[in-house]
Amino acid sequence: MNNTFESLPEEKRKLIIDVSMEEFARNGYEKASTNVIVKKAGISKGILFHYFGNKKNLFLYIIDYAMDVFLEKFYSMDEQVPSDLFDKIIHWGLKKLKLYYELPLVSKLIMKAYINIPDELKEEMSVRYRKIYNENLPLFLNDIDTTKFREGVDKEKAVELIMLCLEGLNGKYIQKFRSDPEAGIPQMDEIFNQMKEYFEILKGGLYGSPQ
Repeated sequence: MNNTFESLPEEKRKLIIDVSMEEFARNGYEKASTNVIVKKAGISKGILFHYFGNKKNLFLYIIDYAMDVFLEKFYSMDEQVPSDLFDKIIHWGLKKLKLYYELPLVSKLIMKAYINIPDELKEEMSVRYRKIYNENLPLFLNDIDTTKFREGVDKEKAVELIMLCLEGLNGKYIQKFRSDPEAGIPQMDEIFNQMKEYFEILKGGLYGSPQ
């Protein structure tokens, strides 16, 4: 990206970001039109490509911006975080649900971007996914109470098993809504409740008696 974009007046820069986010969120990467973006932003296509080089770079910039907004809002939510691992998964899930409704455009863009990835973006999106995962996993696992695991359970392997199950469930729903990412948004409450049921079963095996 051309550094000229970052030096633009805040109002103009925000307008370009907002109209780009709206277009990508509504139509996805492949069907989004840079003609629509420049028309709504009141700039020429030549200027847009001067800032970003091409549509792909613009999209990646907007995705990075959207993730920064989402994560900043997520971590700024001042709530008491439980130390129980299963309760923390539920707690973080509820926070994400709240943000899906508080930041509908940002959430819609992120879901479309990570569920239905065009071939030409797979490498860049994979790098971004792993970066987000690696940076946020330690924050998630921080101050976890492992004393509730029943005797004989390897605590480190138990935590790894839980995280693998969580990643597997995420993959399941990504596959389910790959052809129509928007369909997943109205079903977020139902999906969340289904995930709670899975983790209750897992909790019974790792904790033993009900906690």
